[in-house]
Amino acid sequence: MVQSVKIFSVRNCKYITPEGDVDLEINHPEYGWIPYTLALADPCNYINNDELMALALEKGIEPLDPVEWAKKQADIQRMNRHLLLSQVDDVARNPLRWDKLSIERKEEINDYREALLDITEQDTFPEFVEWPEAPEGVEQW
Repeated sequence: MVQSVKIFSVRNCKYITPEGDVDLEINHPEYGWIPYTLALADPCNYINNDELMALALEKGIEPLDPVEWAKKQADIQRMNRHLLLSQVDDVARNPLRWDKLSIERKEEINDYREALLDITEQDTFPEFVEWPEAPEGVEQW
């Protein structure tokens, strides 16, 4: 069983999501200053996040930078796209598998790959991405 830890001081508090999650450093009684993410949707069993948020608010929390947030979201969406592209490339870059496909099937896969590359052109990118549907036989997630 994990014992509860009382935190008395925090520093370098910064909002990291629009929902109110905060990155900060806590002065842990055993380990000293350590990084901590106060995620509102992920309650911690051994540190009281409500008390931590009160300390952070008292200390002052640097606001979320909308440009930094958009860049972080874009990076996440690009990583997701990279994963999907790697699954397509398992088929498209394997000559033995590729040569066995019909012309129609190859076009399907090429169209899907192009649609993945074009997600950054969507008006709602990076906040929301409408992912293209993977052709049969190409894994998606």
